[in-house]
Amino acid sequence: MYVVICYDIEDDRQRNRISRVLLDAGLQRVQKSVFEGEIIPQKFSSLRKKMSKLPGNSDSVRFYTLCPECAGKTIVHGMDLTPSREKAVRIV
Repeated sequence: MYVVICYDIEDDRQRNRISRVLLDAGLQRVQKSVFEGEIIPQKFSSLRKKMSKLPGNSDSVRFYTLCPECAGKTIVHGMDLTPSREKAVRIV
């Protein structure tokens, strides 16, 4: 599944912690507070649980899931840091 995760976190330490969690999950930073990439559903569920414990009362984290067709229709103005969506190769 393809996900976009963005956050608005006031505290620098919390923001850095969330950034590390998202990078460790294999997502790519595409803007300062926006990450995206492919993730398996089980890992996404685990990531959401982990992230729910991090933000404070005035902070927020948003999770968007995109179908492959929709993810391919992303329009970017300026520097494009969109992760490449390489097709899997099956060796038989």
